[in-house]
Amino acid sequence: MESYRSLMVPPREFEGGFSVSSLIGAFLIGVLMVPGSMYMGLLAGLGVAPAARWVTIILFIEVARLAHQSLSRAQIFTLFYIAGAVMTMPFVTDEIRKSEVGGPPTLGRKRLGVPRR
Repeated sequence: MESYRSLMVPPREFEGGFSVSSLIGAFLIGVLMVPGSMYMGLLAGLGVAPAARWVTIILFIEVARLAHQSLSRAQIFTLFYIAGAVMTMPFVTDEIRKSEVGGPPTLGRKRLGVPRR
């Protein structure tokens, strides 16, 4: 049991992850990633939230590296959970789900041109 406890040592001090760069990252997630996620959700009917989280993190790490900046673990953690929260799209997936189970005409049927039954 002790060998598993020694794999990851808890930090001695904790730092805040919400900074100006995290705020800019959250804004860019909302502007760039959410429309793409909505498009894929309406086009394919599948959510891309799990993949979009990691794509967002890799994108921001690479942009920070090219700008000769570094992101702390706390900032990466904050961006990861902001991306996950924004990418869930509860209302769009609910509309698609209603149209699949034969509910009332919804946004999914009107947009995709699916004929009414």
